[in-house]
Order: sequence, then C-alpha cells, then structure tokens
Amino acid sequence: MCGICGGFNVNVSQMLHVIRHRGPDGIGIFENGHVSIGHTLLSIVGTGKQPFYGCHQGFTVVCNGEIYNYKEIIKKLKEHKFQTTTDSEVIVHLIEENYTENLIDAVKKCMMQLDGDYAFAVHYRGEVVLSRDPYGVKPLYISDNCFSSERKSLRPISKKIATLKPGSIMSLGSEPKEYLNFQNYKRRINRPIEDLYEALTNSVEKRTRDLKVGLLFSGGIDSSLIAGIVDKIDRDAILYTVGMPGCKDFESVKEVADSFNSELIIKTIPKKKLVDYLGKVIYAIEDYNPMKVSIGVPIYVACEAIKNNGLKVALTGQGADELFAGYSRYLSMSKTKLEAELLRDISNIGEANLQRDDAVSMANSIELRLPYMDSDVIGIALALSVDLKINNGRRKYILKSIAKKMGLPESIINKSKKAIQYSSGVEKAIRSLAKQEDKNIEDYLKSIYLQRFPWR
Repeated sequence: MCGICGGFNVNVSQMLHVIRHRGPDGIGIFENGHVSIGHTLLSIVGTGKQPFYGCHQGFTVVCNGEIYNYKEIIKKLKEHKFQTTTDSEVIVHLIEENYTENLIDAVKKCMMQLDGDYAFAVHYRGEVVLSRDPYGVKPLYISDNCFSSERKSLRPISKKIATLKPGSIMSLGSEPKEYLNFQNYKRRINRPIEDLYEALTNSVEKRTRDLKVGLLFSGGIDSSLIAGIVDKIDRDAILYTVGMPGCKDFESVKEVADSFNSELIIKTIPKKKLVDYLGKVIYAIEDYNPMKVSIGVPIYVACEAIKNNGLKVALTGQGADELFAGYSRYLSMSKTKLEAELLRDISNIGEANLQRDDAVSMANSIELRLPYMDSDVIGIALALSVDLKINNGRRKYILKSIAKKMGLPESIINKSKKAIQYSSGVEKAIRSLAKQEDKNIEDYLKSIYLQRFPWR
C-alpha cells in the first residue's frame, strides 16, 4: 500500500509531504503542463518506483494497492515491456492494451481483469481518470481539481472534499460514475461450507505469499479462522492483541492463541500514553467520533508494534460481521430485512470502517489486508441463505461450522462477540479521561481534534 495524490494546477510535492507516512520508501512525481500526479512508496512486492509508464502511447499511472493476480496478467501481456517487478505495473499496460478512443472505457476493461485492492490515477493527453476498487478497501478522496489517499493533503487546496465511492470511475473535473459493485461478484454455490472454506484459504494464501505478516487478533471467530488457515498453509505470522491495563480479555486470548502455531504479542496501552494515542488517532482519521476513535486506538497501537517488529503487512478480520451477520442487531430482523441490511452494511463498509482502519494503519506505514473482503469470499457470502448466517440465534453460523470442520476448540467457536472498543477497555478509559475534565466523551475528543486541526 502507498499514497497517491495530484490534480490540475496543484503543488504535488506539498501534497506528498503531508501523506509521506503512507510510503517511507520513495517518492515519484509526474508533471505535464498543468497536470501533476505523485506517489509515495511502501515497498512490499517487487522493486521499482512509481509512476508507471506505458510502452508507447504516453500513459502514466500511480496506484495505491495490491494486485494479487499480477503474474497471470503479465503472462497475457507478453508484448509489453515491464520496467519494474512490482504488482501494480500491470495496470498501466492493461489500460494501454485496451485503449481505443476513450480512457474511461480502457479503465473499465482494466478493472474487470484485476483481482486486488486498489485506488489509482491514470493520465493521458491532459486527462486524469481515477478508479477505486469495488469494495472500498483502498481510500480515495476527491475535490474539484485534485485527489489524494487522505483528506488532510487536500484541505489547504479545497474545502469541498468528497469520497470517491467504491467501484467508481471518474475523469477528474467531471461527475463520478459507479461501475462495479458487490452484486457483480455474486456467484452460484453447491457446497456452501466447503466452497467458503476454500475461498477463505485461497484469500489468506494470496495475501500472505512470500511475506511474514501480523494478524490483529481478538481471539474471536473471525481472526481465529484466519490464524487457523495461516497454520494450515504454513505461513509465518505473529498475532497481536491490544488492551488497557487489567484487560479481562488477555487471559482468554492467551488460551485461544495456544491453539495456533503463531507467536502471540500482547500490547498494553499505558494510561499515561492514552492521551498521546488519542491525538495520533484523531489526526490520522481526521474525525473525533467516539466509536471511530475508540476502535482506532487499539488498531493504531497494534500497527505500531507490527512496524517496530520490522513487518509491513497485517491481516484483519474486517468484513466478516457485515458478510456473515455478526452484529447482535441482526437477530431481531426478518429474513427479508436481514438480507437488505447486510447488503447495505457491506456496501457502506468502505466509508464506515475501512477508511478508518486504513488511516490508522498507514499512519504507521503498515498495509492492512482483509481476507474476508475478497471477491470470491464476497461472492459466496452474497449467495448464501440467511439461515447459514443466523441459525437458531447463532450468528455467523457458517463461519462457526468451518471452525468446527477445521477442528478449532469449542472455546473459540462459542466465544461471545464483544466489540474491540469495549473488550480492550479503551472506550471506558476515554470516558474516564473526559470525566476528569468535566466533559462528555464527544466534547472531550472534539477538543483534541481542534488542537490537531486548529483551522477547522
């Protein structure tokens, strides 16, 4: 994962400076008249810097993302000369290959061939076209004449900042148009448990290939399934759990982690450092919403520890609740309403959760990869009967069935879900800090926000 930015008549060097934490391994800039696009590199796959350039026709691309099927695409593009060994370079050559007269059409054809998480910009003959993956894993913010991976680099340029919706394409300066969405990936299934297990295994495999990774680990069904698959495919991972002093979950997490081969690292957030972390998280997510902040803090601390251990990639169970009915509020819904609610929630997950997680992880130069947000996994989830998601009051029933099939302990399968902001003790600790200043939690966090963003 990296950072991208640019636009018309902008100082791209200043924009890159603001988001340099997203890519400490290098900077690249392309300028042509009034157009500038830039890239800051977090080097994970292969070697070589961006921007990427086409072979003959003048196409230029910057990309924030990972393309998991890039080796298969390279085989189809034998006539193209690749200048790097990085996965994302296939984008510029696919666009070049598919271009006739319309750049947006070429980008559409490119997107249909990509298996990955991405946000990219392509320049050709004075036009800049932007694209974002169908699930919203990678963020992209837009204004009238510019774009960036983070809002904060757009703030000095424009007050009108929006999010490019997942699966959308736009020519910068024009209206965005949705192209791909979750429904494009719905598929037929004959053996739900077996097919989902295979899809999850393949998803973890391609997200851990040739890498040692961290895993944000709660001891619940979502992260435990990932840990179990990591063991099965013999990959190298370290489990990370975060909480306040005296966190009750630490002991249960230790017991669960004993079921896996991976090392467990538990990070305790010192009470004296919590205020400092609140400032860092609020600056990263550019928001003071209490839920977002209290979830963001343990993710930030885990990613800080992952970085300190020399890793660049972490896995997370994000998306499982929305795909497989993990929230308690789903229990009271009729089947029809549940289906509609799940589709709504997974369609909104990019803006609701993924942008927050991206911001706090990339503040530490850590790329989050989401095995549940894989096209095959999503396609199966959309096709499943709701009875396989909630069965006799048991949420995420199919995931628990897979865990049983894998031989995971009953303590994992039957563990009750508790949201990270509560299980870690962070939300309670923030409320205590707010009370000491005679404020409610939102006003307290807003005061920190205004310190970090005084011009607001």
